[in-house]
Amino acid sequence: MRCLDDATLERLVRGEITGAPLQEADAHLDGCAECRARLGRAARRAPRPTRHALPAARALEPAPDRYLG
Repeated sequence: MRCLDDATLERLVRGEITGAPLQEADAHLDGCAECRARLGRAARRAPRPTRHALPAARALEPAPDRYLG
């Protein structure tokens, strides 16, 4: 496999790659120190997600009183 491009690394950081493509990227990263270093740099550049930016954030919020009976 060729080295991962910047767009793929950014999608990995954001958790947007799943399934077989993720397995392929993981396998490449296992053997490629350069891509691992680039992934680390991409992760450091990525904005930190806020609680409201996370898709599962609603599950972390307290239930409204109307749901508590």
